[in-house]
Amino acid sequence: MAAAVIQTALGFIVRKIFVMFLTTELLGLNGLMTSIIGMLSIAELGVGEAINYSLYKPLAEGDRGQVNAIMRLYKRLYLAIAGIIVVLGVILIPFLPAFLDADTTQPMSYVYQVYGLFLLDTFLSYCLAYSRNIISADQKDYIVTNADTISQLITTVLQIIALIITRNFILYLIIKTIVTLVRNIIIFRLSHKMYPHLKEKKTKPLSTEYKSGLLNNIKALFVTKVSYFIVSGTDNMLLSSFVSLSSVAIYTNYITIITLLNKTFNTIFDKAKASVGNYIAHGAGEKLYGLFKNVFFINFFLTTYTTVGLYVVGNELIHAWLGTEFVWPKLILLVLAFNNYSRFILQACECFRGAVGLYSPRPFVKYLALSEGLLNLIASLALIFLLKDRVLGVFLGTSISTIVSTVAVPWIVYRFLFQRPLGEFYIIYFKYFAVGAAVLVISQLLCSALYTATPIVNILIGVVVCTAVMGVVCLLIFHRTEEFQYCRSLFDRFIGRKLRRK
Repeated sequence: MAAAVIQTALGFIVRKIFVMFLTTELLGLNGLMTSIIGMLSIAELGVGEAINYSLYKPLAEGDRGQVNAIMRLYKRLYLAIAGIIVVLGVILIPFLPAFLDADTTQPMSYVYQVYGLFLLDTFLSYCLAYSRNIISADQKDYIVTNADTISQLITTVLQIIALIITRNFILYLIIKTIVTLVRNIIIFRLSHKMYPHLKEKKTKPLSTEYKSGLLNNIKALFVTKVSYFIVSGTDNMLLSSFVSLSSVAIYTNYITIITLLNKTFNTIFDKAKASVGNYIAHGAGEKLYGLFKNVFFINFFLTTYTTVGLYVVGNELIHAWLGTEFVWPKLILLVLAFNNYSRFILQACECFRGAVGLYSPRPFVKYLALSEGLLNLIASLALIFLLKDRVLGVFLGTSISTIVSTVAVPWIVYRFLFQRPLGEFYIIYFKYFAVGAAVLVISQLLCSALYTATPIVNILIGVVVCTAVMGVVCLLIFHRTEEFQYCRSLFDRFIGRKLRRK
């Protein structure tokens, strides 16, 4: 958690310097290129996540032959993916002007240079990226996290120096590419030092059953990734095409805040996936559903807290950080907060789904995710032309499409993992939603009553109010539940360890 906060906080600093020494339009171009590269990275097909799942059991059992075979397959697939991304990236070059609004002042020759550096950075990352996954699957993700944090710190310092001295966006991108490459080489060599058996040529043949299951999971994850990109990755493209690059810059500022909040709190579910997978691999039995309800309660608490915090203090943060010209109306912020909640409230379900590889329990399931992406694109395009505020139209389209995942993801987990009625999930879900809505309304009313003319003071007031309201409301409503007692025991053990270390 601390590493995630540090990495995102460094992003805040770089962004502030970027706005001071370069133009808002270049900041928007940076966000647009990130989205386009995200689209190309769909070629990854979900290979990483699918193979990560398949590593849990052999790592837990110490089956080196199986691990070696999986990692060798992993390497071949990732090298092929790197090549595919480059080919697709080159094919896309003639179509880049379509992603820019007519009023942009950036010459296309410059846009092509920026795009080329983004493409190179992605290619180099994929060439060695597979090596980090064995470390994560073996529940030693802190090693990769530390490497990421250190490299981000070095990148930030060098980029700030480059911006202040040269005001050169190209140099800014080159620095990131070089540091990313060095980091990946270090992680690659470290993984082979930690797992020397990876150098062995002799491997255990992968069974036909394994390959078939992996292929099914990759197919399902590919569709899911396509859907996820259409839901979240196309917003920058729609804003750039139908509004302006400046609106992309403003949106990516809000995304930076959203990322900080969720990296601080919600990323624990990504880390928990390997633990849940290991728990299931050793035989969980009837305790599994009880564990899920406990994790879902933590999911609710953290997601509600981040969502309420985003809505209450989001605009004050932007005001204090970058200025009023980067602040959007409160209605747009409310829609962004709702979209954030809709995405992250399903993290517990996604955690358990990923831990057991439930990506395609039935052939049609994979297309549910695709339908969400298509609904988002259709709704966003329709609302762009129906509403006067095109920015609001883009984000409302996303809100409409989240209905699909809110139904599909819990259904998959309850139907194929727990074998329980889906109604049980929605009883809990809507109870949590009602509590979250109440916390948001109370927090906003109190902060409005205490509002001052100083953004920093408003931020401090907002943090205190949101924390207090969230804590009091949850204590009053949930203090007798098993889930609350489970969280309390986790907190007590955490504090106990801290005290013993002292």
